[in-house]
Amino acid sequence: MSHLEERTLHVYILNRPTFVNGIHLHKEILIYMPRLDKLTFYIKTTNEINGSIHRLCNDDIQRTFSYTNHRPVISIVDYFGTYKAACHVFSLPFPFHRLQWITNNFPPIIFSSVTDLKLSDTVRIKPEFFIRIA
Repeated sequence: MSHLEERTLHVYILNRPTFVNGIHLHKEILIYMPRLDKLTFYIKTTNEINGSIHRLCNDDIQRTFSYTNHRPVISIVDYFGTYKAACHVFSLPFPFHRLQWITNNFPPIIFSSVTDLKLSDTVRIKPEFFIRIA
């Protein structure tokens, strides 16, 4: 497996103690594939959280990808009340057909391959959001 030059990874992780970030990606996957030139990925981590934990923001996760050569990378962190959190990290351009549980917090990026979209938010999804993703 160390001779692969290009890989695609699409993973949904439920109840991991921490969000998957660039450091995890490097230490748990990329370090074992030194000849990998291109990694296309979408990793979503969803956690049940304790209201007292330190809340990470998009920039906290985004900074962890500065150590990898696989760019550009987008990270989005969403909190649903005090009990649930989700983190999306993905490479651009986004080639996948499915994008699940996105919120108003998603950046204005073109997802031209997406044919299956699921929305979720604790606040009303704004009409501008639908115009943006159309």
